[in-house]
Amino acid sequence: MKTKYVLLIALLFLLALPMASAQIGTFKQNTCITLPQVANASYCNITAIYNPEGVASSIPINMTKSGTSFNATFCNTSLIGNYIVNGDCDTEVWAYDFQITPSGSGSSANYSFVIIVLSFVILLIGIFSRNIPTTILGGMAVTLVGLYSLINGIDVYRNTTTEWVSIILMSFGGFWMVKAGLEYLDIW
Repeated sequence: MKTKYVLLIALLFLLALPMASAQIGTFKQNTCITLPQVANASYCNITAIYNPEGVASSIPINMTKSGTSFNATFCNTSLIGNYIVNGDCDTEVWAYDFQITPSGSGSSANYSFVIIVLSFVILLIGIFSRNIPTTILGGMAVTLVGLYSLINGIDVYRNTTTEWVSIILMSFGGFWMVKAGLEYLDIW
């Protein structure tokens, strides 16, 4: 039975290998990025940089040589997502990618999901148990999650939809926070 699990894990690992690609990192939106390449070559050029929409940007780019290191600067990083860089050095062809996020930090989908769910759980516990301090705390948490996602986006996404979701989160959390506060003061 254990060998079946070991084989299954090995198979999943082998299936994931072709999906792996060289990535130079995650960078902040609207900043310039140094694109590196190490090669024992006389020249290196970037032949294509594809943005997340699949559109190539200002090509070709001649890379600056320093020993066996080459680099170029790329500043067209207004779109959030994965950029793919293709290039060649003498007769060698290469490719890698990099990620652009609003904050410059890596994907935190699990973290964002946990924080959103946790704040709603605290709020719902306070509402259904009629516990005013817990409702106020949950309302504050949902409001702060909304404010954070308004400023930084949700995970790696930052667009009009996430702005509206953030505004709805802040409104929802603020409503329950104020309602619980007024109930505590016997005004509601």
